[in-house]
Amino acid sequence: MKNILIFFFALVSIQAFGCECIPAPLLYYYQKSDFVAAVKVVEITLDREHHSSEGDYHYLNIEIVQLYKGKEVPFIRVNTASETSCAFEVPKGSTWLVFASMGDNDIPVFGSCSGSEPTEPYYDMVKYPKAANNYKNRIDLKLAVLSFLKNNELEDSNPYNLNINDIGLHDTTLFREFDNQNRFAVYELDINEDLSIGKITARQAFDNPKLAQLFTEYLRKNARVNNTRLKGIPTKSRLIVIYYYYPAEGKDPSFISDFDL
Repeated sequence: MKNILIFFFALVSIQAFGCECIPAPLLYYYQKSDFVAAVKVVEITLDREHHSSEGDYHYLNIEIVQLYKGKEVPFIRVNTASETSCAFEVPKGSTWLVFASMGDNDIPVFGSCSGSEPTEPYYDMVKYPKAANNYKNRIDLKLAVLSFLKNNELEDSNPYNLNINDIGLHDTTLFREFDNQNRFAVYELDINEDLSIGKITARQAFDNPKLAQLFTEYLRKNARVNNTRLKGIPTKSRLIVIYYYYPAEGKDPSFISDFDL
């Protein structure tokens, strides 16, 4: 599994076009964003009023394919970091999964390290069918998770920006060799004022009952709030966490991760 994770971080580096973007799970990008949607780029216009040291801003006239968070808007802004090694393109007619923060005049804006990415790869999908299939599966997983969060009204699922510690999934062999179909599990953690964890509820568990029970017990035993900047919070809160199941592939055993690989 460690080899797979190493490959993932290398892939993130490639997809970020040489940028030093710190890899983060989908849930992180979702919670920090004001606007999350799958959009089709209809028109691109240079924003002549704004410029940064990283490069030009552009307005993107969009069609919203699916809105996951925020309100519908006719256009958004992007900084393609054209004057840095992080430069990327957003071609007219392309479809993107966008994670954006609210900018000037209530216009969502995103950049190279926002977690945004095209929903289809730019390389030849016919020539590289396996890579294209892996890309599609990864995007489909993201969209399924985002649909779950929206349908279950979990947009405001981390008001105090809390984090859970590394629960040691990369070191355990407990979750190998299970037959499981659900690709992800979602848990709601009740957080007390002193940052201790109270009740843990499975909003969506893994569909294999033994795996679901084993993982829930493992989470209860190992999860801690990992926030050294806080000694407590004013009121009790909730925290949503998501874990992903990856079946065995070739010689690689099945495993669970908090990353959407």
